[in-house]
Amino acid sequence: FKAVRLSDGFTLERDASSVFPAASVMKVWLMIVALQQVQAGTLELHGRIGLPSDERVGGSGVLMRLEGGASLTLLDYINLMIVVSDNTATNIVLETIGGRNVVGKNLLEWGATGTTVIGKLMLPFEKKNDDQKAGKLAEITPQECISILEQLHAGKLLSADLTALALEIMGAQQYTEIIGRYLPDGLAAATKSGQITGVRNDIGYVWAEKPYIVALCSKDCSDARFHIDNEAVLALAKVSRLVFDAMQS
Repeated sequence: FKAVRLSDGFTLERDASSVFPAASVMKVWLMIVALQQVQAGTLELHGRIGLPSDERVGGSGVLMRLEGGASLTLLDYINLMIVVSDNTATNIVLETIGGRNVVGKNLLEWGATGTTVIGKLMLPFEKKNDDQKAGKLAEITPQECISILEQLHAGKLLSADLTALALEIMGAQQYTEIIGRYLPDGLAAATKSGQITGVRNDIGYVWAEKPYIVALCSKDCSDARFHIDNEAVLALAKVSRLVFDAMQS
């Protein structure tokens, strides 16, 4: 994990340069790239994008439950990708912004040399790319997660209005069982969690009296349950509270 207090840079960390499977944390990078393209004028935030029946995939989200042929705005897809971690929305956003190579180029520009995006999610085997067929997963480090979130907060990645939009969307995420689980009631946060078998992650901002950024990552968890009381969820939630206490002291 790594955590940085925004006011003075006070830092807590452990194994912050270690590599972890990204799971849905990588959806934050897609959101930022999409909003950068909106800022550049190459995408329209309120432009509508179709939902073909064959683009619907399983896992988290709600679009897999909708009939094909829907037409949602780019902003709708971004909201679904972050707020309910919709995998279909993620794939549509990824394709709309130009694919994983475009995201990879942006990550390098942000200084995230150890962070990767592999491709679309939840695809049948025949539609997977070679890296996916070889079993490769998107990767992150707590250090680079914090670096990207620091740049976002500082206005280095997006204009003020689009930065505010990105933070507002993260603030609406409905999966709050890790960073926010043991924090004081009513405390605002802006986060994005991720889970795959053996992995639980959560990154984001905690708007406490002394605000801070935190990235909590895990791997090789023996508890395979997709449950709010998964052992990795509980362990990271306890670390989140310890970080909160230290950051406010």
